[in-house]
Amino acid sequence: MKTICKFILLQLLVVSISHGQNRIQPGIYTIKNKKYEVIRTNVFSEASNEKIIISSVDNKYFHSAPPRPKVQYPFPMQLKDIHVDNDRAKSIILNVLKDKLDMLKSENDTLGIRIVFMENGKIGGITYMLKPSTIITIDNIDQIEKLFKAELKAKFTGIDYLQYKLISYSLPSVIF
Repeated sequence: MKTICKFILLQLLVVSISHGQNRIQPGIYTIKNKKYEVIRTNVFSEASNEKIIISSVDNKYFHSAPPRPKVQYPFPMQLKDIHVDNDRAKSIILNVLKDKLDMLKSENDTLGIRIVFMENGKIGGITYMLKPSTIITIDNIDQIEKLFKAELKAKFTGIDYLQYKLISYSLPSVIF
């Protein structure tokens, strides 16, 4: 009986602590001299689809469209010609968030990531989309971004990518 009472008290404590945390609010955050901007948006104009979007202030493609293609009427970039190690990306995310995985699963949280790659395959900018109630922090996003930039690089096949200065790619959403 004591074990059950202790377990219930521990669960209540965890829930109260997690709900007492400050959720990410719109604004500018500085983590180790790097600034991140957070905005709120309603996807498809429904309150139930409200999301927060986070991106480094250094991401010059966050508020503006990427540069125009090199040619006037380019062939569309095909997903089959963009090669990114999605398994490595998911591994990085799960490793950074390993202490929060149980809570993220219980909240049915998701993480969407859009990466803009330069012609050489290096990352030019990353945008993250989360639920407003997420327990993922700006510190977590900063760690993920640093590891992505150090370890992920896109490879392109075919010739269509040669018509673009930047290639946008959405990683498969991580559903916890």
